[in-house]
This record gives sequence, structure tokens and C-alpha cells, in this order.
Amino acid sequence: MIESYQLNKSYTIDDRRIQVLKDVSLRVSAGEFAVIQGSSGSGKSTLLSLLSGLDRPDSGAVRIQEQDITDLSEDDLAPLRNRTFGFVFQSFYLVPSLSAIENVMFPAELSGSPSATADAEKLLARVGLSHRRRNMPHQLSGGEQQRVAICRALINQPAIIFADEPTGNLDSRSGQAILELMLEFQQEFHTTLLMVTHNPDLARRADIRFQLTDGRLENHERH
Repeated sequence: MIESYQLNKSYTIDDRRIQVLKDVSLRVSAGEFAVIQGSSGSGKSTLLSLLSGLDRPDSGAVRIQEQDITDLSEDDLAPLRNRTFGFVFQSFYLVPSLSAIENVMFPAELSGSPSATADAEKLLARVGLSHRRRNMPHQLSGGEQQRVAICRALINQPAIIFADEPTGNLDSRSGQAILELMLEFQQEFHTTLLMVTHNPDLARRADIRFQLTDGRLENHERH
């Protein structure tokens, strides 16, 4: 489902070249819940960006469902991101000028789904936000905004959800509710879930854990 082969990634800051990832190879099977762990600055978010096609490696390759996406053009990547991938980030990235239901519907409308409204209504009902569907993002709490973001990520029933510290901006109670919600959907829809997290309790529930240290994949542990 998700495979990487000797990924390397560097950035130039001022006159310094900093290597963020060093020869990272991994594999996540379809339907698995996988976690990427590591200290701040270890390269976790960079790795997630490369695996999801949001950024490109300096060298190495990424394969999704046996398709090499490493050198795909933006035009070829766009439908893949919209139909095959769902994204949930620490910052909610809701469109401020759209209501909750309009934010959820947005990916489905882009893909031309005739049931975008009905599907969005069902998802918002599942997460207890039917009564807030017409509210704008600034009228929602952080936990409510993240639930909207999860519904948006799920509306096209993607094969893969990429999540980068999805509870990082939430209090512990809201964060735990969001995590349980994501795992519930992952199991129900048999979605592959790849998550960056600092939460050790959550990591213990994953099917496979990857540990990054200074840009290198130190080990992985499969349950």
C-alpha cells in the first residue's frame, strides 16, 4: 500500500545544507494503522510529506498502491490526493469563508460527486455536529473544527489517511475523543492510517510503529 525506498531529503537554511531524512525505507500494508514516532526535529513531518506527495525527495522513491508517485506532475498528483488520500493536520486548515458542511463537501464537489451534500450530512451526524453544520470555522471550538477536518478527509472514502499530530492543538479530553474517532473510522472503512504522533498510548495501539532518530529509521515494531 505505502512503500518508500531509501528516501533522502535536505533543506538549505542560509548557507547550510541540512539533511533531514537519510535512506528511509518502510512499508505499510493496506488497512494497517501505522505510527511514526521520534523527537522534535527527527524528520517525522517531512517523511509524512514525502509519502503523501506533498513534497519530493532528493533521492529515493515512494510507491502508493504499487504506483511510483515520486516524479508525478502536480496535475497527476492532484486527483490522487483528492480521491486516494485524506489529510488531517495539527492545524485544521478549514476554509474560513465556508461553513462546516461546505468544508466537508469541498473534496467531494471537486471530484464531481452527486451525493456530496448527503454524504457530508451523514458524516457530520456521525461526529455529533449536525446542529453546527451551518456554522463558520471561527464559531467552532478546536475539537469541533478537527471533527469537521476528519469528515472532510473521509468524504471521498480514501484508501489512505495521513495524519500529522492531529491532536496537537487540542486539550487532552478533546484530543482523546478525536483519536478514538479516527480509529473508529479507520477500522470501519478498513482505511490505511499513517499518523505522526508523540502519544505513547496511541502508538501502542498501532499495528506497526516506526522510530525516527536524526532522520534515520532506527527500528520498526509490528504487533
